Amino acid sequence: MNRLLLPIALFSLIFSSLHSQVKWRQFTSQDGLSSDVVLSIYESSIGDIWIGTDMGTDYFSGVSENFISTGANCFFESSTGHLFALTSSGIYLFDGQKWDEPEIFDDISSYTTPESVIKLGGKIWFATESGLVGFNGQKWQLYDPDVSIKWLVKTADGLLWSKNWKLGLISFDGQKWKAEFNIDNSLIDNVTIQTALVTSTGKILLGTSLGLFEYDPSLNSVARLELGKIGITTLHQTAAGNIWVISDVGIFEYQTGQWIQHLQKGNLGDGVNTIVEELDGDILIGGENGLFHYDGIRWLQLLSFPTNCITVLRDGIIMVGSSSGLFILSQEESNQHQLALNGKAVLGIHQAPDGNMWFQSSQGISSFDGIRWVHFTEQIHGDPLGEIIPASNGQIWFSRQRHLYVYGEQKLSPAKGYTIFNQYQYDIMEASDGQIWVIGNQAPPVSYDGQKWTVHAENYPPTYATTGQFLGAWSIAEDSRGVLHVGCATGLLRYDENSWQRILTPAEVGRIETLHLGSDGTFWAGSWGKGIFKQEKDGSWNQAWETGNVWSFHETQNDQLIAVLRNGGLLQWNGKTWSQHPSFNSGIKLINDRNGVGFVEQPEGVYWLSTENGLMRIEDDFWYFLTVEDGLPSSKVKAVSIDRQENLWVGTEFGAYSFKPKKYPHPPAIAITKIDDDEFFSAVDEVEDELVYETGRSFISVTWIGGDLQTSAARMVYQYKAPDFDTGVEVWSPLIRQKS
Repeated sequence: MNRLLLPIALFSLIFSSLHSQVKWRQFTSQDGLSSDVVLSIYESSIGDIWIGTDMGTDYFSGVSENFISTGANCFFESSTGHLFALTSSGIYLFDGQKWDEPEIFDDISSYTTPESVIKLGGKIWFATESGLVGFNGQKWQLYDPDVSIKWLVKTADGLLWSKNWKLGLISFDGQKWKAEFNIDNSLIDNVTIQTALVTSTGKILLGTSLGLFEYDPSLNSVARLELGKIGITTLHQTAAGNIWVISDVGIFEYQTGQWIQHLQKGNLGDGVNTIVEELDGDILIGGENGLFHYDGIRWLQLLSFPTNCITVLRDGIIMVGSSSGLFILSQEESNQHQLALNGKAVLGIHQAPDGNMWFQSSQGISSFDGIRWVHFTEQIHGDPLGEIIPASNGQIWFSRQRHLYVYGEQKLSPAKGYTIFNQYQYDIMEASDGQIWVIGNQAPPVSYDGQKWTVHAENYPPTYATTGQFLGAWSIAEDSRGVLHVGCATGLLRYDENSWQRILTPAEVGRIETLHLGSDGTFWAGSWGKGIFKQEKDGSWNQAWETGNVWSFHETQNDQLIAVLRNGGLLQWNGKTWSQHPSFNSGIKLINDRNGVGFVEQPEGVYWLSTENGLMRIEDDFWYFLTVEDGLPSSKVKAVSIDRQENLWVGTEFGAYSFKPKKYPHPPAIAITKIDDDEFFSAVDEVEDELVYETGRSFISVTWIGGDLQTSAARMVYQYKAPDFDTGVEVWSPLIRQKS
């Protein structure tokens, strides 16, 4: 019998979204939700998304998994990371695996509204008919069981506030309640407080059945505000300080000292129940007549379905719960983009130290300061090789086949005296002493000290100029001791005492394409055909990865060392060994990263890679390609860089394109539903914490559903990795489009 182990991800099953779409997507019980009636949505501190319906509480990641049959009206999370669901049958606590009702609530009647729970002082507090309940992450405690309360707010001085029918307005200092304001015969006598809010000025707003009141703790006084005797259900203060009021007669906003009533052809005044502020300050309001958006000037209806709840995730994605399912509005990679150098091949992009962006294209050399373009086209010769090297003296160097240009003192000109070498230059660098070094295929390495060029030919191998054979040099760099090295077709050379020494032969290392000095002082060499070599502390070299054509090395924002291979993709270094990134061999035609022009990271943890398939976006273990369908001038991407506004600039075969990238904290997900036509959990066995399926065949049939928050199922493709039955080597399948 063959035994096939099924980890949760199913052979490391990976989803890729072809591109993000900006339209509402609907999820219902047919997609796995416990019910179409969605009451609450919550994103936890670790990015988990929970959905409360009228039939259950679901974990949602693009696919749904039901945990309990009781639906959550709302969720709360303590400062210690404990997650609570307030349901119609009580309060539940999630321990990371399952939901359970804490024993303390067995004999306590709790409330299930957002106003009944609050965080303060490292604890989470619950208002109940039997008193105040506190939880510090380990211990539960009931305070003053004779003081029944229904809602809670907190003030900046660390006090909790509520109302008790006997004591009036009361405050809690962490140990006991104190009567603060006697409501008998006051403005708020005989009114029902339905919601409360502490404003940025420290006042407590009380939304009641008979209007809006303001309590001032410092003056211990209550005043009625100007809205009249209306029933108020919801209060909200924006980041800008404006107060929003939802009432039984409409929606009001208090700004710049006056109240404004908002109406949208009568729609907004009926059955509104929820208000949320977007990341950019815009307002979303939902109710019986649908979902509405307010940008500070005008209202726009986004959905006509009755809306029960709204949540804006940390990445800006909007999730809406209705009686017709869950609706998701994902965000584009960018709401603003720019196309430049249209029709021109852009092979190099670089941000200079002053923030200006520089471009090497078939048109010439261009700069962009964020407002104005300057194009240098006259007397610019040769095709761009992509090299753009800023020097410490403020100059910027450009290589274009046999021509070398330098920008300084507000003008671009040919490098003085360089034309005598008449060679293709393949790498430029600034040494630690400030000299500029250039290597190519026609001459030995040359250096420029600001006045003159010097040829460094002592013991240098014969070049094309003397042999007629292509023996070019491809990379030049200094190691941690400041010793120059050149990678070339004849191995690896070291420059000692004005003379070149071959330290590794072509038989040992092949052709060295790239050199890199890591931030930790480790010196690396990338070979064309023989992988990666590492310089040890004693100066010797060892092969750290045995195969592949290495274009370049890059260090990420968290100091992860990445190697880019021309075919295959990314390798990652863990401090001891190299390994393939999960995206390796994922259908990439060809990667364009010679001289390091084709890889950037923005934001942290999101990699962008120039390929012949398009711009590849890689985040953890999922990826996709941006192509002409997404607005790129061409799917053949030659270079990528970042500007000072954190916009991504993409150089393609037919122009440059810029946009603002973003991070998606919610990767695609899958749920295996059947194996060989049997229900998943009845088909597998749990053996030593692994899910195991036994079969006597060399194949199985798997039924699954998948999705994410950015892309519809119709746009999803997937791959699986499984051992090849002939070689035993794990390989990726081709990209396969999801059918349902």
